[in-house]
Amino acid sequence: MPLPDVAKAPLAAQDITSTDEAWFIGQHLEQYHHASRSPFDYYLRGVALDPLDYRCNLALAMLEYNRADFPQAVAYATQALKRAHSLNKNPQCGQASLIRASAYERQGQYQQAEEDFWRAVWSGNSKAGGYYGLARLAARNGNFDAGLDFCQQSLRACPTNQEVLCLHNLLLVLSGRQDNARVQREKLLRDYPLNATLWWLNWFDGRSESALAQWRGLCQGRDVNALMTAGQLINWGMPTLAAEMLNALDCQRTLPLYLQASLLPKAERGELVAKAIDVFPQFVRFPNTLEEVAALESIEECWFARHLLACFYYNKRSYNKAIAFWQRCVEMSPEFADGWRGLAIHAWNKQHDYELAARYLDNAYQLAPQDARLLFERDLLDKLSGATPEKRLARLENNLEIALKRDDMTAELLNLWHLTGQADKAADILATRKFHPWEGGEGKVTSQFILNQLLRAWQHLDARQPQQACELLHAALHYPENLSEGRLPGQTDNDIWFWQAICANAQGDETEATRCLRLAATGDRTINIHSYYNDQPVDYLFWQGMALRLLGEQQTAQQLFSEMKQWAQEMAKTSIEADFFAVSQPDLLSLYGDLQQQHKEKCLMVAMLASAGLGEVAQYESARAELTAINPAWPKAALFTTVMPFIFNRVH
Repeated sequence: MPLPDVAKAPLAAQDITSTDEAWFIGQHLEQYHHASRSPFDYYLRGVALDPLDYRCNLALAMLEYNRADFPQAVAYATQALKRAHSLNKNPQCGQASLIRASAYERQGQYQQAEEDFWRAVWSGNSKAGGYYGLARLAARNGNFDAGLDFCQQSLRACPTNQEVLCLHNLLLVLSGRQDNARVQREKLLRDYPLNATLWWLNWFDGRSESALAQWRGLCQGRDVNALMTAGQLINWGMPTLAAEMLNALDCQRTLPLYLQASLLPKAERGELVAKAIDVFPQFVRFPNTLEEVAALESIEECWFARHLLACFYYNKRSYNKAIAFWQRCVEMSPEFADGWRGLAIHAWNKQHDYELAARYLDNAYQLAPQDARLLFERDLLDKLSGATPEKRLARLENNLEIALKRDDMTAELLNLWHLTGQADKAADILATRKFHPWEGGEGKVTSQFILNQLLRAWQHLDARQPQQACELLHAALHYPENLSEGRLPGQTDNDIWFWQAICANAQGDETEATRCLRLAATGDRTINIHSYYNDQPVDYLFWQGMALRLLGEQQTAQQLFSEMKQWAQEMAKTSIEADFFAVSQPDLLSLYGDLQQQHKEKCLMVAMLASAGLGEVAQYESARAELTAINPAWPKAALFTTVMPFIFNRVH
């Protein structure tokens, strides 16, 4: 069978000319939680092309609803319904009516919600949700018989909706039909044995100690179980039952405690709020449901609740709301470091304001000087803004005990020691520290290990000690176990083999030198526009070309360096965007780097190495100076700055 066509990245949102395409791309981005593109951009493009487009307006309404912007959800749903209802009062899709009804319900506008729920039940894809919404409203009004009927209608359309099944069972209990409820619940517990609300109902209908033990045993103190059941009860208009349920379960974690506090008068909830703040470090979980957001927003007197809300809204890309909550947080509690940290992240990532971000992070670190994450991010801010290695190293060495708490910060320390000519300090850490893998850290430590071996080998070569240099280079081909990372398949190690050849030549072993040069000249000779840890380092091409020159293959080397130079010149004219098919961001960092600047740095590095390979000293120095000006810590700067005079003298 023929191979399928290679997938292509979709056009950028601003280049889309079809509402169909905008919607389908947005759906794909939502479905796969895409790492670098936002569905918002495509749906907004869709409504820019056609302000009354049903699907794009509906998609925006759903996104706004899920980030707790209910007025905006109503606005988009209304736009969707303008054309739908003007052309077909009972459209095939009723989702816009359903989402608008749900948004009205969240805002306490129950009459408008009821009207839209009734509209929703006329469409097949929203019938179950519409009747469930009507059941919630009936339960809220104490009309249990109507609620039961609506639940049954909903279950005819979707028999396995566990929330509706639970509400139906509760309404049976509340309407005095305990026997029916018990029979139904026995079957439901067999079908859904992990549903915490069913086990609460099992206790609620009888309140036996054994049922309480069963319910608590299932929940095991997990906050998600407490929050799910309490949230459902609140949505059904039964806050008193929710408070009773939380009190009985006694889940001592932050968000259930906040939810419990929100159900009490302000004068009575101080102890619960204080407890919620106190236990957060024991089990860190941030709010992600609308019930949690509503509870936190109601506790206006709590600074930590403002922080959690800021985290929710920042995650949902509602940046103005997030900043307002963080600002209120630090006004209420100026000594809270994470509030200043949140402001710093926004200042750098969204306002592109180094001075403001630095001031906020300095505030945070002064308040929490033992927090290694804050020190790492303060150094990262300096790194991204092009601070000198000496300035960065001074900060980290002044806080060395804290800096060494983190592997990622230790990797930065290693590079800074290399850049400042202190390879022996780095060697001590590399020899003794037990490193651990981390997401986004692949190759960070092992690259410093190789760089350290190369730098120390060069020191021995410069001192006319080729045997000691050779031993270090040989050791570089085998990663020590304490680095906790293995070598990549197909790794060609062109730099190591090139210097092995130099060592062999210095010892008069021309046969070995030639063998090593042959190894140094092998490998892929393409340059990828995006760089990942498992890609061949771009400087490997330089060492290939240098090896070819020493082997006498001048024409091949000349062609390689010319192609590198041409690539750099052509790519420097293009802009770059994140790889659409990447499954995650290459670096999981809270402060973002400038993608265009990183691309420029790569082009400059390729141009610099190409010029060196071609013997163009002036062009090499110019490219190196420009690269160093925008990033003094560019990859392997310590090595090339040290050895390039030797390369020019030896090869050219």
